[in-house]
Amino acid sequence: MKKYLEIIKKLCLTPGISGKELYSGISQEIFSIVKNINKNTIIDKHGDVISILGNGNKKIMIDAHLDEVGFSVSKKNNGKIQLTSIGNINIQKIDNSEAFVLNKNIKGKIIQDTSDIIFETENPKLQEKINSGDIISFSRYFSTDQKTIKATALDNRIGCACLIYLIDNLKNNIEDDLKIIFTFTSGEEKDKSILDKIATEHDVDFGIIVDAAYAKPVSFGTDNMSIPELGKGCAIQYIGLNFIVNKNIINTIEKCASREKISFQKEIPLPNLGRTNFSKFQQTGKTGCVINIPVKNQHEQISEASIKDFDSASNLIMLVIEMFRNGKF
Repeated sequence: MKKYLEIIKKLCLTPGISGKELYSGISQEIFSIVKNINKNTIIDKHGDVISILGNGNKKIMIDAHLDEVGFSVSKKNNGKIQLTSIGNINIQKIDNSEAFVLNKNIKGKIIQDTSDIIFETENPKLQEKINSGDIISFSRYFSTDQKTIKATALDNRIGCACLIYLIDNLKNNIEDDLKIIFTFTSGEEKDKSILDKIATEHDVDFGIIVDAAYAKPVSFGTDNMSIPELGKGCAIQYIGLNFIVNKNIINTIEKCASREKISFQKEIPLPNLGRTNFSKFQQTGKTGCVINIPVKNQHEQISEASIKDFDSASNLIMLVIEMFRNGKF
């Protein structure tokens, strides 16, 4: 696991603001890592990274979005640098968070000023170097005690690391009848992913979306919901924003996971919560599932995940790949 902790660290310390993935650096970082493992890997003009194993007629897609939330400078007003959030951010939760201007090395803090979001620079003299349209990222952080990970942007760098683990472990062990299309997609936090187009281009039969699950405690009421906890296994998501996963597929996966003693939890948010790329994938008319890794304090400067949940997600995805090969879905 030490090898993959180093990969997670690299990914979390690299910014990747949604819509600016190439500019931020995360797309190139993932491309470099994955290309070194599997030569059949490309990066497109949007910053999506696509890596393919095998050339069989049974085609399965495994996706994790590589972007994260952030901010852009909207205007400078009376000496204040006003920001617009990129992605869904609870401003009250990130007030006073450390941040910096991408590619300008200007550090500061995110401040809630009544209804506005303000960026205050550490050095007031540097404010004049900040322009409208500049991108602001949370300052980067990573630590681990070998059981948990605390880091910036675990939504969804933890999912990306899971895909890298799978590519590394399957590259020399792919069945002749199987083709796996791994996608590290851009734009998810802005609901601008083109996963549906990529899936259609590759004529995919089944999809597995790997994302960050809500993990307790959360900042919203949880009546009539099932929200996972850290360290109790990966999360099988039933429903999310604009999608419902086929119940028969979920039942089949859960039965097999229980038989194989793979720890999992149910993730059942309200229908207006829990967006993942599965809604994009379903636009292809094909089916699949959502296997998430619980992450606490999503969309804040420092989030938290469990290595045990990473392991269970990896094991469950390997099991679902084999189930797909054997015609279970």
